[in-house]
Amino acid sequence: MRENLKSFTLLYAEDDESIQIEMLEYFSSYFKEVYVANDGREALEIYKKNKPDVMILDIYMPHISGLELTKIVRENDYKTKIVLITAFSKNSVLLEAINLDINYYITKPVTLQNIKEMLNKIALDLSRSSSIIVEFKNNLSFNITSKKLFNHNEEIKLSSQS
Repeated sequence: MRENLKSFTLLYAEDDESIQIEMLEYFSSYFKEVYVANDGREALEIYKKNKPDVMILDIYMPHISGLELTKIVRENDYKTKIVLITAFSKNSVLLEAINLDINYYITKPVTLQNIKEMLNKIALDLSRSSSIIVEFKNNLSFNITSKKLFNHNEEIKLSSQS
């Protein structure tokens, strides 16, 4: 799934510099571009300027929390995939996060396996939401992304000719 994220951008906001450095290298191998913020205010500015496809936010950051930043983004943007990471697994925080329409929620300590699973799910979500469909007459459609032809939403098998 790594190649599926290469055309997308990421905003990673984490106030712990040691975690940030470690994860930046990992995320850079997945995404076209990775923007890094040290706090919520900086993350908001980067978001406004660059409109990343994915945001991975620490919930507890200086100035603006990950939850507050998610609220701001979700006022007008439901397309950006948002992942919240926290050291705390309070049910009230989790419920608030879910109500903000986040895509994923991960508790610390985060493992590379957790991150990889989450990135695979995001890659799948992004590929589904970025599909380009061309509609033809008589209920025919072609998905340019998956290169599949459909008649009344049923796939018509295509074969390559030599």
